[in-house]
Amino acid sequence: MGKIPQVLKLKNNISMKQIKQNFALKFPNSPILQTILSLPDEIDPEELIGASAILLSLLDKETNNNIKGGK
Repeated sequence: MGKIPQVLKLKNNISMKQIKQNFALKFPNSPILQTILSLPDEIDPEELIGASAILLSLLDKETNNNIKGGK
């Protein structure tokens, strides 16, 4: 019987500093800006995937409700 491949585990955290700065510059009035800024400056890749799903859902609601977060 063959071995079942293991899922790759990323060991290094991802820096969120530039992402947070760019989002704040582009969308200073966004209702989710404070949520993004509250994320840690370094985040585990698995946590980022979970946070991204939530943030994308919030952005979708922002867009569908015509909330203008941009400049």
